[in-house]
Amino acid sequence: MAVSDEDYPYLGVTFKNLSSSYMEAYGMPVGAYVLEVGEGTPAEKAGLLPYDIITHIDGVRISDYDDLVNELQYYKGGTEVEITLMRLEKGSYHEVKVTVTLGFKKNYS
Repeated sequence: MAVSDEDYPYLGVTFKNLSSSYMEAYGMPVGAYVLEVGEGTPAEKAGLLPYDIITHIDGVRISDYDDLVNELQYYKGGTEVEITLMRLEKGSYHEVKVTVTLGFKKNYS
């Protein structure tokens, strides 16, 4: 069951919705592509960076932005989640795992 508006989580990133065919054509891992990370947000505190590609949340596969939003609706703000992402370093992608304590959307609106 989705959480209430009062408890709705906040990550603090802006995404660019890229199609899986686009990502595949450019050799990018499939996932939710992070365009920007907000200053002082849970994502920044956890070490997420622009251009990271989120592929899993607590082991659940994330194929795109919609998957991410659909998964996050079941977590309350204040919940700690493990995010698996692919980070581009020196021309190739490497898996990185970070722990994020989700914020409350109401505190960032």
